[in-house]
Amino acid sequence: MIQSFIHLHAHSYFSLMEGLVSPDGLVTTARKNGMEAIALTDHKCLSGAVEFENACVKNGIQPIYGMDEKRGMVKHLQAQQPFNAG
Repeated sequence: MIQSFIHLHAHSYFSLMEGLVSPDGLVTTARKNGMEAIALTDHKCLSGAVEFENACVKNGIQPIYGMDEKRGMVKHLQAQQPFNAG
């Protein structure tokens, strides 16, 4: 049985000093690797959401939105929400 992989923790260049790839580059790579969905979890912002959404629609990938937040002693908190168009 082949299981699909969905990356649920990916940063783009909107995560300053943490990510290098554009949201479009992230989605294009996900499509090339056979992923059906991918999450964008930039650090403390959702600035790449529109570019990410457009790239996902163009490539037929299910977008999952998230935000990576650090508070005090807690290293990472993630909130993720799948996008349901219907």
